[in-house]
Amino acid sequence: MKRREFLLTAGVAVGAAVGSQPLAGSGAEQPAAGESQLQRSQAVEFQCREGRITVQTDRYTAEFNGPRLVRFASRDGHAWLESATDPPPALELLDSTDRALGIGASPHAKSEVVRLGPHSADVIVSDWHGDGVVRIEVDPQTGALCVTPSVNAARRGVARVRWNLAGFKPSLDLVAPFYRGVRLKLDDALIARERWRWPSAWEAALAILQQGDAGGMSVCCHDRRFRYKNLYVGHPSGAAAVLGLETENYGPWHDHQAAGGLTWRLDAHVGSWPAAAEPYRRWLWQAFELETAERARPAWFKEVTLAVSWCPTSPPVLEALAKRHPPGRTLLHLPGWRDRGYDEDYPRYVASDEGRSFLARARELGFRVMPHFNFFAVDPSNAAFAVVAPFVYRKLPSGELDGWGWKDGGYLGIPQSGSQMTTHREDKVMAYIHPGSSWWRSCLCRQVAAAAGDLELDSAFVDQTLCTWNTENCLVEDQTPTEGMWRLARELSQLAGGLTIGGEGLNEISMQWQSFAQAHLFKSHHQTIAGLERVPCPVGDYLFGQLCRTIGYANLHGRDEQSALRMQVHAKLGTIPTIPIGSADEIERPNDAVGAELARAAAMSS
Repeated sequence: MKRREFLLTAGVAVGAAVGSQPLAGSGAEQPAAGESQLQRSQAVEFQCREGRITVQTDRYTAEFNGPRLVRFASRDGHAWLESATDPPPALELLDSTDRALGIGASPHAKSEVVRLGPHSADVIVSDWHGDGVVRIEVDPQTGALCVTPSVNAARRGVARVRWNLAGFKPSLDLVAPFYRGVRLKLDDALIARERWRWPSAWEAALAILQQGDAGGMSVCCHDRRFRYKNLYVGHPSGAAAVLGLETENYGPWHDHQAAGGLTWRLDAHVGSWPAAAEPYRRWLWQAFELETAERARPAWFKEVTLAVSWCPTSPPVLEALAKRHPPGRTLLHLPGWRDRGYDEDYPRYVASDEGRSFLARARELGFRVMPHFNFFAVDPSNAAFAVVAPFVYRKLPSGELDGWGWKDGGYLGIPQSGSQMTTHREDKVMAYIHPGSSWWRSCLCRQVAAAAGDLELDSAFVDQTLCTWNTENCLVEDQTPTEGMWRLARELSQLAGGLTIGGEGLNEISMQWQSFAQAHLFKSHHQTIAGLERVPCPVGDYLFGQLCRTIGYANLHGRDEQSALRMQVHAKLGTIPTIPIGSADEIERPNDAVGAELARAAAMSS
């Protein structure tokens, strides 16, 4: 089978895998070959008494008082969570202004437990601001504790439901895929009292509470419907030892009167954090049939040992690089190849004479080159904007148009004026187009395919693929921005006999069809925050590295301590050695930090 035919077949197969989130025990995790469900079943005790629920399995003990989890411990007695002093409400309704209304915590509250089966029950809550149901059940295949919170109210404007887990032991670290991975205390100022949104910042719906290397507990969400969800570390009230698990409605929010429907899966583990991450990675591969995507990766994908971000369109740079590192193992991200200025006149993707000559020479030398495209940006002065204008992202909850502009080193956003919209090309104004639009995806694919055919490309870099948040106009053709991006990346990978795709940012959705991701450092896209050196934990590389490898983004020149630190943090996170260079001289006479990256790349190649 030809590579193109294989990729087309792969796209159909993975598309068929996307469906509704399965209920607990419905077969989301299939037994391994030769392993019966009976062999994997758990010894479960599930008791309901006087408004309390107690669950015991082979791995953990969990106790609920109404909707609140008051204890979670390993079966050998290590308590990872116990009743907190003055905790926030276990169940909260959040409106469009982010006001949190407790459900079940006021003097008006009433609660009852209704047993549904041998291993399942509902906690039904009535309160002044609304009603709630928390479904509690045990997955008979895996033994995970499955909790599905929901709220509803007479009022409109319901944005989210938050289920708060309070009372984590202070000795626990939070290991989570924020910016490819952090390991910090829950009360650490770098992460505390902050909402981490899926999938742009919380890159996979997994959080691990880890006690040294001795074990701990985890929470995750098995979701195949691209539902928006958040992890709130701490609580807005100031409580620290809390995780808030949020299920977020699609925008617009003004007519919503209920929120819920996502199941959070809790479990205990023994050993270091990969023991908790591995079951999630296994589910991810099964849910999206990622073995198909893995087989579609080119042979050279794992051979790259050096990357150059923001490579200048300069032939002397190519010659200097070729002498320093094997071209076939060197990946170039090339932004300046078009006949237009950077971030101008998208989606026009036509090579300049300089860009065409550079790409031809790079191909002769054997370099792997990814010319720069953009997955959802359209210049309002480009003719395509007339068609896609109805599908510009709108911010939640304001409804304001979303996009990018840049002038004199400062961010502009996008004009909200019809008369100003088309007159700011020199300010890099770009409207963000919802990729759920089939017309837009077809338009971009047509442009990329034409460039790939003209320039004999086998790779393309597609900028801003991390920008798939919830929007006021969330559903276009019944697809969220995240699902639209997933479809677009798959479609791009099928062009020109099979393109290898790179993108900006990394998460559990974008990694499926991207082979390379230009990754940001924790809260340090361009400038370095204080404390960056104590953040990194390679959770993202553990979850995604088999399918998508990371390269560095910005400020990696190595000319100061901060830049050198950024290189070191990237290395800890599993990033391919990356250097941004402005001239051949920086390769021929590198500074110490760049020289160290080149040496690391050489060692990986040997």
